[in-house]
Amino acid sequence: ATDLSPAGIVPRLKPGRSAGTLPLPGPPPDTLRFADARGHLQAPSNGHVTRTYSAAHQGYTVVTGSEAQITAPYTARIEFAGKFKNYGKVVIMNMGDGYFMLMTGLGEVLTQTGSYVTTGEPVGLMPFNAQNRSELYIEIRRDGSPVNPRPWLGTAFAKHG
Repeated sequence: ATDLSPAGIVPRLKPGRSAGTLPLPGPPPDTLRFADARGHLQAPSNGHVTRTYSAAHQGYTVVTGSEAQITAPYTARIEFAGKFKNYGKVVIMNMGDGYFMLMTGLGEVLTQTGSYVTTGEPVGLMPFNAQNRSELYIEIRRDGSPVNPRPWLGTAFAKHG
């Protein structure tokens, strides 16, 4: 049987250790700048975009399966991981050069503030939903202002949606 508990999903979590005692890995190696990574990001989950960026909606809404694993689409530093106001559980990733990615609607966070994640590393799980339908909201900001995520994620969801 597959272990779907956080300890079974996050490979660096050893038996007998809680997520709160994990050592923080060092900064990522030099990589492609986020601004130059347009079209090269992997989708943070399987799913399909149901709402795109507009003046009224500053990100993507992606329908995923219930309890779907959410991964880092790019190497980043976790600026915040946890519950935030009425957004539920949130992960905010610092991509460098003033770019940040916010992912909200998570049911569980599998990372911690101050840690570094690499592309494809699990950062969260979507909440359980009896209809097998959860909504992940993704927003990219540069210097505090929203940026259309399509150049970075549009092709990723087309390939994996």
